Amino acid sequence: MDLCKSFYIFAVLLASAMAIQTSSPYLNRAIVQADRLVQCSYNSNTGLFSELLWQSANTIESLSNLMIEANSNQFVSVIQNTYDKTGPIIDNCFDDHQWWLLAWIRAYQLTKDVKYLQRAAIIFDNTTARAWTTTQCGGGVVWCPVPPGTNGYKNAITNELYLTSAISLHPYANILGRSTNYYLDWAIKEWKWFSSTGMINSAQLINDGLNNQCTNNGGVTWTYNQGVLLNGLTLLSRAINDPSLLTVAAKIIQATFSKLTTRDGILNEPCSGCDGDQLIFKGIFLRHLGYAAANLTAYLPNLSTFLINNSNSVIQNAVCRDGSYGFLWQGPCADQSTAAQSSVLDLFTSAGVNAKNQPTNWRAIGLGNCVDDKGQSMPNCFRSGVSEESCRNVAQNDAKAVGYDISTYCNGQTYCRVRTLGGPSACPSGWSYGGGSATTVSSADGNHLTVCVLK
Repeated sequence: MDLCKSFYIFAVLLASAMAIQTSSPYLNRAIVQADRLVQCSYNSNTGLFSELLWQSANTIESLSNLMIEANSNQFVSVIQNTYDKTGPIIDNCFDDHQWWLLAWIRAYQLTKDVKYLQRAAIIFDNTTARAWTTTQCGGGVVWCPVPPGTNGYKNAITNELYLTSAISLHPYANILGRSTNYYLDWAIKEWKWFSSTGMINSAQLINDGLNNQCTNNGGVTWTYNQGVLLNGLTLLSRAINDPSLLTVAAKIIQATFSKLTTRDGILNEPCSGCDGDQLIFKGIFLRHLGYAAANLTAYLPNLSTFLINNSNSVIQNAVCRDGSYGFLWQGPCADQSTAAQSSVLDLFTSAGVNAKNQPTNWRAIGLGNCVDDKGQSMPNCFRSGVSEESCRNVAQNDAKAVGYDISTYCNGQTYCRVRTLGGPSACPSGWSYGGGSATTVSSADGNHLTVCVLK
């Protein structure tokens, strides 16, 4: 919590612009979640979040993705600061490098500042020169640097990232001074190799990597391995006009929905004692699913249901006492790390953009306290130290309640206000009553670390 206090003022300045209110309750949830991540977990001195280095790359990408989808520039200064405080080649292994590559491409797509694209190209060139080998398994990139003359581990995620990186850079080849098909040729070469390895198993899930005999090692089918390939395949399909790649992507998604979920269809990592790496995996899956979804609607009739069910499960079952979200989306609250919060950000963003017929009951309408169209607040029943579930239950049981706002501060303190026309008698035992002049709620006032939810 000292970290939160140390950088709170800086974060407030970064996020000082009024948060945009969208028509999607889940996208509004994503904006609040991003705001809390920046204010509570971002270190302005290092440009990193309080998570593993490669996970910070994913969170930076998630922020850029959210801003693009919400048509906002709220966190652009965070992206700029991270660029200034980090270099192109950081961390140890080639998968780590490429997470940053994808983050800088998304930052370019947000800002149109070519420096981000140029940094991504530097990382790609480094990976191509140092990681691609044909002496072991006939091709592909190795996971981490190895001494000359020795073989390295060739795993799924590093090669999925390489495919997705290459095809994502393809539209910008001329800007980067490359021949038109330079990056496309690498993407085609990578997919030709990857598809021949057998890492996509008979159940249409992707295992962890290859063994010493260059065959599928039967390793864990992590959710993020099912995700990163999706955007690569859809972009490659479009570039070479090959719809069969969309069929491959759709099969992987459907296999994930059926085999890497709970009985209730909630995305679940296949590990009983997950470590720090895996806390962000589900978000990575959903971010890349979100990128690919527009090209796969004909293949995924159950996509909206999946995204809505997972989002609602997090809101209803995985909220922790301090207002953060747990790693287990089916509940109960477990491990409220920064990486787990970043993962939920991706879930809400993907649902906000891709889920149709989103619920209108108890919908989050924006960042901040509930106010009317003149900025005036309503009378309210209020109490500190309660979860959003408890806050919502009080509002649910009050027939004259209009909405509620729930604040979740960096020190773990929570504060609930149920906006009601029921007068002081509407407040349950232990709750206090506050006045106000408004009789309706139509928007949120932009205050940080608070979400307004309308009945």
